[in-house]
Amino acid sequence: MYEPCLCGATDCARCYGDLAVPDDLGDDRTLDALDVLRDLINDAENAWRKGQREKALQRLIEARAEMDEIVWEAA
Repeated sequence: MYEPCLCGATDCARCYGDLAVPDDLGDDRTLDALDVLRDLINDAENAWRKGQREKALQRLIEARAEMDEIVWEAA
């Protein structure tokens, strides 16, 4: 039996299993934290491009704290 795949194929023929995920994704909090991390990085990039250096650095500090939390919970 094949695992479901993020590429949408049931047999992973499209991505050759590179995007395959187990049936049980486990703790959704990790996925939520990754979404938060992604948003923080995007905010940091946008702020940096607008010349808002302090805001960008603050978002990166928040992103680092979020990454530490993700790793701590996964360990």
